[in-house]
Amino acid sequence: MADPRILRYVQSLKQRGAKKSDVKEYLRRYGYSSSDVNSAINSVYGGSTKIVILFLLLAAAIGIIFLLYNGGEELVITLVVDSPAEVLSGSSAVISTTVTSSVRALINIDVSLRDGSGSIVFSDSSQKSFSGSATKKFGVSTKDFRGEYSGTIIVSSGDISVRKNFVLYVKDISNNKPSSASKNVSDSGGFVSGIPKDPVKISCGSCVAPNSCSVASCIYGKCVITYSGNCCGNLQCEPGETTKSCPQDCVFKDASRTDDDILADAKQFAKSNVERSKSLCASLSDSKKNSCLIEVARISAREDVCSFISSDNEQSTCYITLVLDHEKIDVCKYIKSVDERDQCINLANLIIAQKNNNVSPS
Repeated sequence: MADPRILRYVQSLKQRGAKKSDVKEYLRRYGYSSSDVNSAINSVYGGSTKIVILFLLLAAAIGIIFLLYNGGEELVITLVVDSPAEVLSGSSAVISTTVTSSVRALINIDVSLRDGSGSIVFSDSSQKSFSGSATKKFGVSTKDFRGEYSGTIIVSSGDISVRKNFVLYVKDISNNKPSSASKNVSDSGGFVSGIPKDPVKISCGSCVAPNSCSVASCIYGKCVITYSGNCCGNLQCEPGETTKSCPQDCVFKDASRTDDDILADAKQFAKSNVERSKSLCASLSDSKKNSCLIEVARISAREDVCSFISSDNEQSTCYITLVLDHEKIDVCKYIKSVDERDQCINLANLIIAQKNNNVSPS
């Protein structure tokens, strides 16, 4: 049986005109299992049993051949990218990649940087045969760089590849004006289903801090949110804070109350007393706290609740939930990942186009 929450997302996306393939890719990007995704999509879009059976048989045959060829082990590649968000012009930007390969294989790493016009201003590559984890660092001289650059790292071996995108800001210390290379990363607009560009853009005119424990800064056309530690109100019980001095962060948890009881109370108070709901969520473990905050944000339609979520991926899910359920299209600017921010903007564009009768549900 399909997960009810995933079903709701799929139904909402279909009503807004999204294609089945786009919905599948969107859900897979957010970590949902293939079985849950396929179950939800088949329930909403429908599917041919014969085609599914043939596909499974074909996949099984390919899997057996691959396992026999690879000595019974499947190649799995993971990639972690550590790139500075901002550097001063003239300094060296070090982009670190950590690649993990489940079996010994020849791994290729390709890195590139593009300026605002889409031209490649830096590229490098590395090749190594290994199993386990290996770290490769690429040094980028920024002497002639100014503004924002979009980066891409692709790790591949045979037909298997993993891609990560990142953004590098090069601050010009000679003057305070951004160069022509600077642009707003959210200006790309567009949607793979054919939605027109630019109904939604992110501007620094709407760059505001989502809560009292954060500061909003406009850096070359991008809204950047930074968080301060030891702040009463950030849902973290930090040194020096107690249940008396900062009850909203250091909630006393009654041993007789289960996590399900606390979650139910948080959802109940989400419309009438959001601060109490946030405090109840804060008393749960990190994984359950994040899920609790997503539910409170969805019920209350308050984007500031999402800002307290500790996981970047779940925080992105929280903002996208507000776009889906409440059409709060301006919350996309708070998403840290460039890819996920673009996904959010594309979804917002789809909603706007739907309202303007530019898209008909399939």
